[in-house]
Amino acid sequence: MANVEFGKPRFQPPVMNDENRSEVTAVYFAKKILTPVYENTEETIIAKKGEDKKKINARFVTEQKIKKGDLVDYAPEKTFGKAKGGEKVTITYKKKVSDSISFKKITKAKIKEKVWVVATCNGTTGKLAVEINENKLTNTEAVYDNPVKFLIGEEEKTKIEFEIFKDIIVAPNTYAKEITLQPKSKEDVKALIDKFDKRTDKNAFLYFKVETIDPTYEIKIFEENKEFINKDGERLEVNIFNNGYYFNYDGTFEESSFIDETLGDKNDVYACNVSDNKKNIIDIKKLDTKYKKFIENASTAYGESSIGYGVVDKYELFAIASVHKRNKVAYGINSDLAIKFRGKNDEKRNGTSMIHAIAAEINTLIGGNDYSDGAKQWDGAEQTHLPIDEDSSSNGTFMFKINVMGWDISDDLFEKWNLAVSSKFNSTYFNVPQKKYAVANYGGMTNKDKIRLKSAAQYGLTMFWKEVNISKPKEDNVSKPKEDKK
Repeated sequence: MANVEFGKPRFQPPVMNDENRSEVTAVYFAKKILTPVYENTEETIIAKKGEDKKKINARFVTEQKIKKGDLVDYAPEKTFGKAKGGEKVTITYKKKVSDSISFKKITKAKIKEKVWVVATCNGTTGKLAVEINENKLTNTEAVYDNPVKFLIGEEEKTKIEFEIFKDIIVAPNTYAKEITLQPKSKEDVKALIDKFDKRTDKNAFLYFKVETIDPTYEIKIFEENKEFINKDGERLEVNIFNNGYYFNYDGTFEESSFIDETLGDKNDVYACNVSDNKKNIIDIKKLDTKYKKFIENASTAYGESSIGYGVVDKYELFAIASVHKRNKVAYGINSDLAIKFRGKNDEKRNGTSMIHAIAAEINTLIGGNDYSDGAKQWDGAEQTHLPIDEDSSSNGTFMFKINVMGWDISDDLFEKWNLAVSSKFNSTYFNVPQKKYAVANYGGMTNKDKIRLKSAAQYGLTMFWKEVNISKPKEDNVSKPKEDKK
């Protein structure tokens, strides 16, 4: 409250030439934006024995519950390296003191969503009434009865009132009230949903009508017919979506929706595109899965991929997802990468390599291209490095498939795998042959003298295998007799 006299307002009303006249300059739908306001603050902390600057700063961050980046200055009373204990240190940091309020215009919302109605009005006197109406455009019938019913808190209204100057939210001229885009009764909500559902695009477009409600004062409203945002591209498009999670075919999370229990399971998952202007969700397709399983499978593909080695190839994830659909065995679901994936919320995965895992899972569920070419298994770079005993069955952590299953790799895929692995590690790491029959029966498998894996595709650091059953030719199993030395 510094520099504010007791009993005086924080701001003075704008000076008008005519004290009985105000004028409305805009009315629009918006979302409220809170921006933290910080000021530099000093605190004294007492050093503990053995602490240095780094540890003192870390303790201060923990105790004050701030971020490391909020630290501004570190000033010990006397310079020291490691504290003997009891030294005073003054730390300056950015302390949040308030939130700055602003409003961002929106042109899209869902039924039952909370939005803000914002008006900007210059002047100091008068009362303003704002009604919401639907423009049915080319539709034969309107969805809403005009004026539109909405909620302020729990109370149903058809009109928003602002008292000029008294109801200012953001100085000098911004007024705002939060509303919920729905009527109060369940019966009215159900009737509204039914009307939306009859429309092909399941949407309606809203605008404002504005009136003055105090004849003592004049409020100038310059918009034609006293209507605001009643032009193409300005109206609020209210949509209705089935409950669930909506992901773009490219893996980007678009939104989640839970409008009403009559509109399906909130754990349903949908694939979609967005329109060219990024405003509308289109090409919606319901996926045969539920949200938890969808994310688990996507995280498995992510955990099994080469991303942990810094190698990102989206087709590797697509191929893994395809194989995983046929072969449910995959240990990557418990990997650190998979756990990290599941720990992110949907929006936080956007713009990262994680969207490739989402896109890969969508691809399998819609019957998209199988980038594994029908493979049943996959293996990473660890299978390309044999120990000194090149016929070993296992290293105690995983089996060597070349020795216990045998494989045959085509020329092009062998060269591709060798290049990918050698480029990431080194040329000596890749030391496996292109073709080899299994040399041992292992873990209940009886594959000795057989080839059970044939290369199908290769992406990232991963080889994808088709399962075969090829026995070693008999002549190769019989040792040639040694020639007599004369």
